[in-house]
Amino acid sequence: MILRLVVCLLLFRFGIFEIMTASAAPPAEVATAATPLDQRVDQVIPLLQGAVDAEDFFDPHFLSEVASPVQMKAFAETVLAQFGTPQKILETRKTSATIATLRVSFEKAVAIVDVSIDTALPNKVTGFHIVPERPHIEDDSFAKIDAELAALPGRVGYLVESIAEDGKRTVIAGRATGEQFAIGSTFKLYILAELASQIQAGKRKWSDTIPLTRPSFSSPATQSLPIGTFATLEQLATWMIAVSDNAAADELLFLLGRAQVEARVRMIGHSEPEKMRPFLSTVEAFLLKSDYKGTRAIYEAANENKQRTILKCKVAGVGFDKIVAENLIGKPAAIDTIEWFASPNDIVLLMDHLRRINNQTVLEIMAKSIGPTTAKKWKYVGSKGGSELGVIAMSFLAHAPSGEWSIVTGSWNNREQSVNEERFIGLMLRLLDKVKEKK
Repeated sequence: MILRLVVCLLLFRFGIFEIMTASAAPPAEVATAATPLDQRVDQVIPLLQGAVDAEDFFDPHFLSEVASPVQMKAFAETVLAQFGTPQKILETRKTSATIATLRVSFEKAVAIVDVSIDTALPNKVTGFHIVPERPHIEDDSFAKIDAELAALPGRVGYLVESIAEDGKRTVIAGRATGEQFAIGSTFKLYILAELASQIQAGKRKWSDTIPLTRPSFSSPATQSLPIGTFATLEQLATWMIAVSDNAAADELLFLLGRAQVEARVRMIGHSEPEKMRPFLSTVEAFLLKSDYKGTRAIYEAANENKQRTILKCKVAGVGFDKIVAENLIGKPAAIDTIEWFASPNDIVLLMDHLRRINNQTVLEIMAKSIGPTTAKKWKYVGSKGGSELGVIAMSFLAHAPSGEWSIVTGSWNNREQSVNEERFIGLMLRLLDKVKEKK
């Protein structure tokens, strides 16, 4: 769980900061030296062709805890069989100095490739995700997509709404719209909402800086930054949403205040806000899920007050290095009890709240989490997703040239086994495509 290979399974960590097309090299007089990230990007196609050894490309922890060289070779062979020979990088989008999203052409398809490095390793790759661009489906319909979602094993809920310029909301499609689901990292949007509120109230500014005080797992933007490094609130919020950086989320949660975020959840209109209390940090959640010092069952059985006591007396100050990783492998862990929960209705209210805040920085941050091929179809698209074993969630906020807004959100939970993230994300993108057809 601490290091995850999400090959072929993620689409929600796209950044749109820098745009560099493969066919538009800068003039020689302004050319700059290749960065460590550039050097790894240049190796992606040779890696998939088998011309670069996995040991030379990946961080040793990645190869020992996520996928061995033999497994990576098998994965590359699978990619080649499915997509054909890799040809060239069509587009490179850098989220930071250590994270890039590539659009890569293959003989039979185009795929999105996420690459992240750790400059302390030195510059070895710690994250590598490949997702094929979805094919066009003839005569697609909301009914077809609904049937495919309904057939997924476990529990599935989704909701598609349009919002007219006058604010009138219209339900287009949905299923289990009032049921509560584990939503994974989608919870970070509530933190973003509270941050925006405190900034709007004049309590803080996007340019305010704070030092990093707590490392965390799955933190691609902050993993190589020393404790004590200062970052602006806008940087932390961007990392939290664009690349789902857990350390950034935890820093913001404790800066803003757990109670304040819980109050924001209630104010926005969550139908069962008690299910989001106590509002957990990522480290707290995975310490409890992994049964750190026998706390899992005790926490699950406790009422809210006792849970807060457990967090204060048993978990406070404990680092992610104490997570019992072996208890998080193989089967979903406490996704019904130790999580962040919301219904599709709740997430629509959250996305609409973020829209109505009318803060350009908030919208820009959310837009940095969406891939290029979808964004081009709309005037604006913002998104956030989340996943862990047994959990996948995805939400979009889209603005059509006609002036109407649309929200597409969904969650899939399976307490018994992992979920097919690629399958679910493809279905959610098809919903977004169908909404666009109606505009």
